[in-house]
Amino acid sequence: MANRAKIRKVKPPARKPVVDEGGPFIRAALLCERVLNDSDNAPSLIRIVDLATLTVDSLKRLPPIIVPISLFVSLRAGTRRGKFEMVVRCLRQSGELLRELPTPVEFTDGSTLANYTFALSSGLPGEGVYWFEVVFDGQLLTRVPLTVQVRIQPPPR
Repeated sequence: MANRAKIRKVKPPARKPVVDEGGPFIRAALLCERVLNDSDNAPSLIRIVDLATLTVDSLKRLPPIIVPISLFVSLRAGTRRGKFEMVVRCLRQSGELLRELPTPVEFTDGSTLANYTFALSSGLPGEGVYWFEVVFDGQLLTRVPLTVQVRIQPPPR
C-alpha cells in the first residue's frame, strides 16, 4: 500500500478584529523584490509585486517555482505593550499550509513601531494563488496574495 502525503490544512486564526483590543495596527504588508533600510531605519520597498510569471520551455520538467520576493510587514503598537508572537503563514488557495514563519514582537513605551522583512524565496509547488497571512498573537491581521503563472516558450530552433 503506497504512502500518501498528508496535506495539512490550517485552522483559521480567530477573525475577531484586533482593532477592538487597541492594536497593533498594520502600517504596511506588501510583497516586494527587495527591502532597503537607510541609516535612519526608514525602509524603501523595491518593486512591489502581486504577480510572478515563470517562463519555461516545457511543463514536463517544471521545477519548484522560485520567486525571489520578501514580505514586508510594518506594525504600530496602538495601546499594546509587551512580548508577542507574529506568524506569517504561506498557504495555497485551498488552505493547505506550506510553511509558517514565527517571529517575536516586542512593543515598549519607547518602541511602538515594528518593521519586519521575511525572505520568501523558497520553492512554491506550482501555478496558482498563494496567500501570506499575518497572524499576531493568534489574531489574523491581514492576508496578502501572490499569483504565480507559468508560461511555455519553446526554445528557439
